[in-house]
Amino acid sequence: MSPQAPSPHGRYSARQMETGISVPEHDHISLINNADGNPTQVVYRTGGSSGTIVGTVVMTYNSTSGYLETVQKIQ
Repeated sequence: MSPQAPSPHGRYSARQMETGISVPEHDHISLINNADGNPTQVVYRTGGSSGTIVGTVVMTYNSTSGYLETVQKIQ
């Protein structure tokens, strides 16, 4: 396997994404973006746009570089 070039948007691997945060079954996703257009919150629901929230993921960005710093499931 050849090494991948570093991402200009921070470091992560597909494997981390596969085995990390999981969200229960859902049928609607809504995004909240910051002033730069980056998503800061993803809300997952069942029952459509006004249905029950089954998961929320919050993202924070470095104030200097603008790079994604953290991803946290809060629900």
